[in-house]
Amino acid sequence: AVRFMADTAMSYFVEHGLRVNLGLPKWLGNCLVEQGPFQRLISWLSPLALPMEVPFFWFWTHLPPHLRYFILMVPWHFWVLFHKVLPGVLVRRGMVDELSIEAHALGNILYWVRLIPVTKRRMRFSLNQLDSSCPPSLTLKREAIDLPARGVRGVYLHTGGENAGVIYWIFGGAFVGGSIKGSMGFAEQYGRRTGCDVFMIDMRLYPENGIQDAIIDACRGYEWLLTRTPAK
Repeated sequence: AVRFMADTAMSYFVEHGLRVNLGLPKWLGNCLVEQGPFQRLISWLSPLALPMEVPFFWFWTHLPPHLRYFILMVPWHFWVLFHKVLPGVLVRRGMVDELSIEAHALGNILYWVRLIPVTKRRMRFSLNQLDSSCPPSLTLKREAIDLPARGVRGVYLHTGGENAGVIYWIFGGAFVGGSIKGSMGFAEQYGRRTGCDVFMIDMRLYPENGIQDAIIDACRGYEWLLTRTPAK
């Protein structure tokens, strides 16, 4: 079924003149990524990297978010500059040329990410690093919500004014990853730009818990939020 969906999407993109796989011929993309030597090399190296992941992940996550943001943004700006000075035919490899140069630069990185085998630890680490690209402000006023009797735990961000509306924030991550910490910076930005407060619900993750547990957590959080801020 997955293969059928992928082939159907590929046919749609080609039919509508959209560039896929950086515009590489299908045989070359398959050789490099799907079944080629790069894939075999990464698969061989991946187990060797596992013991080093734990100390690196611990060290990186304990750096202040604004420092991580600086460390990431310096090479990113050089990468974008690199795309601006090279001929467009080489660097504009996104679906359409009209995309921003930043979108093409990001796509040229993400294409190769599929080479890296995904583990639960890597997925959760990656999703928790969203705050590295958008860290919460140092002046953000937040309120921890912990109500075991109601099965509700989360963080309330005071980003709006008096009598402000509330955005109910459910982080993404395919039920396996994601966290309040990782998406707090984005939630703050949404709250400030809309003049609303934000309530971020914490949810149990799979496979330690069932997927239905995350859905229950989200429903309980919404029910509690209605007691604090009635819906209009």
